[in-house]
Amino acid sequence: MRNDRKKGQEPACESHTTCWQADRGLRVAVYVAGLIVLALGLVLNTKTGLGTAPLVSPAFVISQLTGFSFANVTFVVYSGFVLIELVLHLIRKDRKRMLNDLLQLPFALVFTRFMKLFDAVIPSLAGDGAGPVRGTLWCRLAVLAVALFLIGLGACLSMRMRLIPNPGDGAVLAISDFFGIRLGLAKNIFDISCVVAAAVIGLIFRGQLIGVGIGTVLAMLFVGRIIDLVGGLFEESINRLTGTKKGTVHK
Repeated sequence: MRNDRKKGQEPACESHTTCWQADRGLRVAVYVAGLIVLALGLVLNTKTGLGTAPLVSPAFVISQLTGFSFANVTFVVYSGFVLIELVLHLIRKDRKRMLNDLLQLPFALVFTRFMKLFDAVIPSLAGDGAGPVRGTLWCRLAVLAVALFLIGLGACLSMRMRLIPNPGDGAVLAISDFFGIRLGLAKNIFDISCVVAAAVIGLIFRGQLIGVGIGTVLAMLFVGRIIDLVGGLFEESINRLTGTKKGTVHK
């Protein structure tokens, strides 16, 4: 039988439906992997005692003040982000986007269960019980660096699969569309607002900053760059999975 396949050309699927289902399944797998990595990075960030990531900083402060678990409070805060999206899209009468907003609630529930698991099994690196090695500043800074990389990697994998955004990113996108401002600027404004809210809550109820520190600042500075770095390294694979043309940028 004559083989018409060109040298170097990948074999075609026998069915377009089979190809689509395979790609869709792989996208979902990568998406879920991204959620797990992101949850691990966020929890590691808090365990260093050097400051939390901006989006979860209000949830961390509230959990410290109330005694409720960090993961459960994060789910409540994420639900608030979804409410912001719903209100903005309702004002714009964008009912299609509102359905996508509601789908973020199951996402938030699953995501925060991963956070709860990691929070239970990973020990704190700060405080008297951290130990002579684990509690050193250098060890905590090293873990913080790993945490920031994991946050960037997880965010990139989950966001670039173009499925359901996490509520924080969804709120940023809704604000950007509603007020007609650049996505990067909306992200900066939203992050700063979360950090300010966390700082104010801590100062009012305990007279000190809680969960806001050098780790928070470094997360604001470097997570976006890590997302760009990972996205650039795996751009070809990501574009093939999502059907995105080369050169298309997702932020």
